[in-house]
Amino acid sequence: MSSYQDYLKGVALVLLATVCFSFQPIFGHLAHSDDVSVVTLIWLRFLISAVLLHLFLFRQTTPYWYRPFIIGVLFSFGSICYFSALRSLSVGLTTLLFFLFPVYIFLLSVLLKHESISWLKLLAVGIAAMGVWTSVEVETISSWPGLMMGLAAGASYGIYIMLSNHYLKHNSPFDALRWVTTGAAASLSCMMLWTDATLPNSWSGAGAAVGLSLVCTLMSMVFLLTGTRLIQRSSDVSVIASTEIGMTLFLAWLLLDSLISNSELVGAAMVFASALLIVVAKKQETCKALQAS
Repeated sequence: MSSYQDYLKGVALVLLATVCFSFQPIFGHLAHSDDVSVVTLIWLRFLISAVLLHLFLFRQTTPYWYRPFIIGVLFSFGSICYFSALRSLSVGLTTLLFFLFPVYIFLLSVLLKHESISWLKLLAVGIAAMGVWTSVEVETISSWPGLMMGLAAGASYGIYIMLSNHYLKHNSPFDALRWVTTGAAASLSCMMLWTDATLPNSWSGAGAAVGLSLVCTLMSMVFLLTGTRLIQRSSDVSVIASTEIGMTLFLAWLLLDSLISNSELVGAAMVFASALLIVVAKKQETCKALQAS
């Protein structure tokens, strides 16, 4: 079991990852304005990341490289679903659907008996789920495909976190990320052969792809993988990462002129409170373990 200091470091790193992830709809909006196709945008995102990581780690060999490679294929599917939903739904509704992933992780953790769930942690997950639902006002859903894409994006991300926590915790973050991005780029390269690729037509579209690669992929995933390894619990990571909804709403208001309602502010506050509750629950578990020993 990791020390409480390591746990707090993990919390801080996961929070940094959420800040980086929060820029995804901003870059997606810029790419959409430049008429860049979803598959092309995600392909450029992972291709740039994979090339940079392979150049940086070209002397390093990786045992069991196929594990992060396969996880990367799954991650690319979730990214396509997220940005496809973003093109037909609002930022708020897309964020709502995506951040149902803590609920998926909680249910899977209980069914698979991977983690012990206390009443305090159960309360935290419940508050997070309520906060997500409260954050976005009810709106008319005009795109059922977009709705399904948003739900699939959340489910894919939840499975990605669980697989990363189980299979990648012994890999160095950069090394694991190298093969995750390679797997994603390889699967998307196959899709590029069967779709109409629309490359960026301006500096804003190209900048969106580079920003997704550097900020929302390299930086965010290194922070997430390192924090996940320190925290060692998928449910904890999922709830803490759900604080991203508040940052996403703030950036949408600041950069995209998207109005933030009172219900969105209340919901975001509930999600932040659930993250703090998770940390308190972990401290109690650590204290009890020390007393028992």
